[in-house]
Amino acid sequence: MEAAWRAQVSHEIAAGCPERPGFRVRAGIGDTEPGAPYPESNSFAMTSTRRRLLLLLLLIPIAAAVYVLMREPGEHRGVRFALYRPSAAMFYVDRGATPGGNLDYAHDPTDMVPFGVPGDIGLVCPQKDREDPRGYRVFARGLWFLSGKTDRPPTGDLGFGQPGDLPFCADFNGDGLADSGVFRDGAWLIATKRAGMDANIQFSLGTKGDRPVVLNVAGAGNATDRKNVVYGVYRQGKWFLDTKGSGAVDATHDFGGLPQDLPLLIPRWSQDTGAKAYSLAIFRDGTWYVKPDPDGARTLTFQFGQAGDLPSVDY
Repeated sequence: MEAAWRAQVSHEIAAGCPERPGFRVRAGIGDTEPGAPYPESNSFAMTSTRRRLLLLLLLIPIAAAVYVLMREPGEHRGVRFALYRPSAAMFYVDRGATPGGNLDYAHDPTDMVPFGVPGDIGLVCPQKDREDPRGYRVFARGLWFLSGKTDRPPTGDLGFGQPGDLPFCADFNGDGLADSGVFRDGAWLIATKRAGMDANIQFSLGTKGDRPVVLNVAGAGNATDRKNVVYGVYRQGKWFLDTKGSGAVDATHDFGGLPQDLPLLIPRWSQDTGAKAYSLAIFRDGTWYVKPDPDGARTLTFQFGQAGDLPSVDY
């Protein structure tokens, strides 16, 4: 009796009759059991959809991690805080942070780049390609030396400037490459070429005893010799900036003021979209002081470096 019943069910399934009231076929084992109807096909579809969604949720973080590991060098544009130690002729660069992000992390150097000779003035110069070794530069007695070279030519890689000049770097012509410049008693001299003896951009702002500050900011400056540039001078705790490339001061701030303070303009660290497009920073004997909103009262601090180091930022 049972054998005949099994044979009849098998015959009906083979004949294309999947529905039989009161019976269900156990998927995968070819058996049936009485008293249970066939499940609705929508239940199978819903289960399959849930599985696909779960699989997708599991794959997203894996794909993100793979992207981070495989992306091209220089693609991440966080701000890296950097130092040059003249006594050791060594650059120290930390892991960096997203502008506006937390600064309360261990600022241990992730990159240490030996370059120059003791006594040089070193700068990390921001440019589009962070892997370009010419981003590391030193200035010594009126001569510029760009990293990536195997020797130190007696006339320098770039031979403009003179002893006593204060060096700086930024992209002034909008080509994505950092240009070398010197500040001399209120005169700004900038070379957009990578070799030679001449400064092809010149203008004035400031006076003797000032320190130059400069930052590339999208939309700032003018359309010719100061493209996307905010620049100015620091004078005993007061900042005088030109944000339009007109040669006239249009923004002033108060921050710092101690004799050993070294000023920097850095990318905006304020979460307030109404704040200035830049922030102020002071390096003081190994402590960094950051003022996210140049017109605000809040100040952030962190430790990185020591007295005698020369600060810069890569962004």
